Amino acid sequence: MIFRDDIRCIERCLKALQPLRDRIPCQLVMADTGSKDGSREIAEKYADILLDFPWINDFAAARNAVLEQCTGEWYLTVDTDEYLEDDFSDLVAFLNSENRHFWDYCTIIIRNYDSYEMDGDYTDFVAQRMVRMALNPRYGGSIHEGWAQIEGKQEIQIHAFTNVVFAHDGYVGLSTEAGKKKRERNVTMLRQRIQEAPQNLLLRQEMMDSATGESDYTDIVRSAVDLLKTKPATWEIYGPPLLRNAIYTAQAYKFPELDEWIKIATEWFPESLFTRIDVEYIKFALAKEKKDYASCIMHGELYMKAMEDMRAGLNMAERMYGVFSMASPIKEQGIKIALAYACCNENQFDRTLELLTGLDYSKIEPPKLAELISTLNELQYKNNIDTSSMILSVWEGIKEHRPSKKQAEARMNIFYQIAALTFVPENQKKEAEKKDFCRNSYTLYLPLRGKDEVGNAAAVMEATNPSELESILSEVEEWNHFPIHALAYAIEQGARFPLPDKTMNVEELDSLAGRLSGDKKRFYPLALNAAETGRAAGGPLLVWARGMMIAAIETFDWKGKELDEPPTVQEAADERERIRQGLELARSFAQTEKQYLPSCYIGEVLTEEQLYILPPMHRFGWYCAQAFEQLDAGHLSEYVRLLRRGLETFSNVKQIAEFLLEHTPELKNPSDEMRTLADQIREILSAYAPDDPAVTLLKQSEAYQKVAYYIEGAEVPTVGKCVQ
Repeated sequence: MIFRDDIRCIERCLKALQPLRDRIPCQLVMADTGSKDGSREIAEKYADILLDFPWINDFAAARNAVLEQCTGEWYLTVDTDEYLEDDFSDLVAFLNSENRHFWDYCTIIIRNYDSYEMDGDYTDFVAQRMVRMALNPRYGGSIHEGWAQIEGKQEIQIHAFTNVVFAHDGYVGLSTEAGKKKRERNVTMLRQRIQEAPQNLLLRQEMMDSATGESDYTDIVRSAVDLLKTKPATWEIYGPPLLRNAIYTAQAYKFPELDEWIKIATEWFPESLFTRIDVEYIKFALAKEKKDYASCIMHGELYMKAMEDMRAGLNMAERMYGVFSMASPIKEQGIKIALAYACCNENQFDRTLELLTGLDYSKIEPPKLAELISTLNELQYKNNIDTSSMILSVWEGIKEHRPSKKQAEARMNIFYQIAALTFVPENQKKEAEKKDFCRNSYTLYLPLRGKDEVGNAAAVMEATNPSELESILSEVEEWNHFPIHALAYAIEQGARFPLPDKTMNVEELDSLAGRLSGDKKRFYPLALNAAETGRAAGGPLLVWARGMMIAAIETFDWKGKELDEPPTVQEAADERERIRQGLELARSFAQTEKQYLPSCYIGEVLTEEQLYILPPMHRFGWYCAQAFEQLDAGHLSEYVRLLRRGLETFSNVKQIAEFLLEHTPELKNPSDEMRTLADQIREILSAYAPDDPAVTLLKQSEAYQKVAYYIEGAEVPTVGKCVQ
């Protein structure tokens, strides 16, 4: 091993090697190339031989310094940002076997993870990491070094370990600001080597891998492809991975050369797994983007066949020349899901279900899980295939705490979001209008009845009897996971809510009321009905009524649309309906508050002087209730005053107050008597200066108070802090 300033990972690496050292006679030889962060002190605890080798910008030189100290039969090189995974039994068996002398090299799988947690996606690379020391090996190359010297062999025998894996996180963040220092080191060294050997395709490929994030990255890619087109030495070996990398870049950067490079890969390297896996995936992705599902299926199936061939060992040598970017289990699962979606759109339902069966649902990333659930929803409404075992398997898998509880929660959140869409009436209507409609997609979740709230919601949607609906609702424990449209349906069908035998606290009820208010067209009739029922019954139903009415006035469109031109007939009708509904909601809110407040607060609190004790919305509710009482008694000025006072105590309700002062019919159509009185008072006021004491006395009179709102206008004042 060689190392420098690797305190982040060196001990993890060395600890992971200890079980192997306990099983096989071996020595650990390490070279420190200039550590200053404490890495050397860690190495001293593990190394059999620890030497210093000053860094000279040459990895091969450092590794050769280690080689010179090694005396064993086999040499294995390991980097500190790698660690040996638990199953290394094949390696032990090999080193104990009598025929180990037949082999010259051994390849080991390096598993490159995309996060430091090493619990997500990865790509595998087959690396020549073991060599028989009798061959007197030596490294060459200042960076991405390899074996440059082997003595006494015409034909090299390579043994491939298929189950010996070193996990590696050294490429995480390499293209970001955090990886800038390492990237610049590698790129600088590679630029020098390319100057020395400009026709070397391997160096060009390594530069493409290392230079992501560099300002001239696109030029690096294009020049590499231009060199490949000249077919220099080793073009048949390094051409496929180099061209694959270029095609991925072309797709990401929208290069005009994309189609041309895909054609070259297909024509020059048709049997290469780099073409059959990675390039075929690009074709698949491009077809999916165009919603060309027939082409999607063709390219997806070709990709699946190539993956089978890779697992069977076809073109095994290719794995030493690069990484198959789309060959990890997680990426393969993602492609299966995308292929299943295409098959479903082409009505290949059996193939859709086949592709989605047997996946490792506990490792599906959230975006792909969304696609999987959406595909199952579509499969459900298009045909009558039995999907019960599938949804049960998916649900069991995604809630497993793998690789962590946090990721399981993220998957479940996606599950609930996508499942909830199937309960939206508009979506059910769209499904029913499709020519291939068989059943509503929410029925997919019926097998989860009693296991999950989505399953309980599906059972609700299938019931019509109020007592049956109430029975199902009584099973709900996690209301925040219960699709809200199913609750709306149950209430519309006559189910009592909240349930008489199941206590719910005010926070739960308010949360449900808020969620119900998202569907405004459906919600306001529910709110008005809940308010009427709650005022009549009292108790929990009154608490529910209060929450529903507060949600209603908080979400109602009090301002309405601003039109630049005269309204159409329909717009005018819609505006009349908005005003009617707003007046009805405001009055129902006032009536509900009038009954609710005395049930929660003692009488001494419910006076204008003590209202500051109440929460803001209840302060406004008290004033609203008093205002409507005055309105019904014909005291219009007092109605206006109370609304204004309510606004002063809670400025957030300005739009409600403005709406009522503008649209209350009694204010808009004063009697002739009131008009005459208002005109008389205006005439008197005009004879005095505004600051004259006579004006103050007049405004305090009963006559002025009756018509104050006609004289001063009903405009709502700008208010500051609440008045106590």
